[in-house]
Amino acid sequence: MTNSPLQAAEKILLVAPHRLGDTLFATPGIRALRLAKPHAQIDAVTLSELAHELLSRNSCINTLYRAEDQPIEQLAVGYDVILPLQNIKNTATYLKDVPKVLMLPRYAGAFHYSEDFYRFVLQHLPQAVQDPLGAYELNVTAEDLSQADGLLKKIPSAPEPFIIALHMGCHQISKKGRGLLSKLFPSLMTKDTRSWSFKRFDHLVQRLVQQHPSVYIVLTGSPSEAFAGDALTAHPHIVNLIGKTNVGQLAALFKRCDLLLTGDTGPMHVACAMDLPMVLLCGKTDPAHTGPYPARAHHTIIQKDGMDNISVDEVYQTVTRYLSAAATQPDSASITSAAI
Repeated sequence: MTNSPLQAAEKILLVAPHRLGDTLFATPGIRALRLAKPHAQIDAVTLSELAHELLSRNSCINTLYRAEDQPIEQLAVGYDVILPLQNIKNTATYLKDVPKVLMLPRYAGAFHYSEDFYRFVLQHLPQAVQDPLGAYELNVTAEDLSQADGLLKKIPSAPEPFIIALHMGCHQISKKGRGLLSKLFPSLMTKDTRSWSFKRFDHLVQRLVQQHPSVYIVLTGSPSEAFAGDALTAHPHIVNLIGKTNVGQLAALFKRCDLLLTGDTGPMHVACAMDLPMVLLCGKTDPAHTGPYPARAHHTIIQKDGMDNISVDEVYQTVTRYLSAAATQPDSASITSAAI
């Protein structure tokens, strides 16, 4: 697009969506934008605290604003172009009266969502770097790592533990909280949810910690998901960190873990940024569009037509493959990606 206003723009304002994963998806495109326009002022305004925490750690952004601190109509005046990182309803509503907005098209799942903003940048800036797309950007600090170590201090260093991060919730559960739990636990989740049932998580966790003494389970989640920790039977090898980490601490925590077990969640994308091996449980969501990115050999995807069709036994067998690989090859990830 040779006549794009982005070509001449020297002051660019990015608009980040609410969700953590949606914001992470855009970070390869933000990197491409910075490489194409190294001297431009690239600022961002965030619609949630999660997005703000994430982008505060992005090396490509000059200044970061919170949407609640200043009306967008005033903030946008000083910029040549306004670039939403995703074309979704809440972003479009936020920008409905703002000029100079370049809105992304809706790509309708033609490729992984992480490529949406990246492809948009390439369309408007032919000089942008095209390959490779690269991983998400989420930088952790020495302080983040130190705080993560403090959170894990109850886990002994010898004999060497195998630490599994477990994120049971999803955006739907986070929003609806305990009211949703009362309907779903101990019964199975509904077919269209992104989460496995808490009852099955409990059966799996108890089997792992009882049969594998080296295994420690670290629970993660947002403060609104604190009730999820109560869904598991107490055990000394379960460390409940739900609601106790910010974005940087969560990323640092994943650097200290050996495996993530989760559904289609924001923390799954944080784990991708940290290159953490994972077992991903999928129902009707398509991992080709929303799953781990980029694909790695140490990602295993268990996908069925509905989360209630995924059994405890098949997840247990998959997780123990990582345990066996760690016992025989502690310095290499040899698990092959698979859709089960």
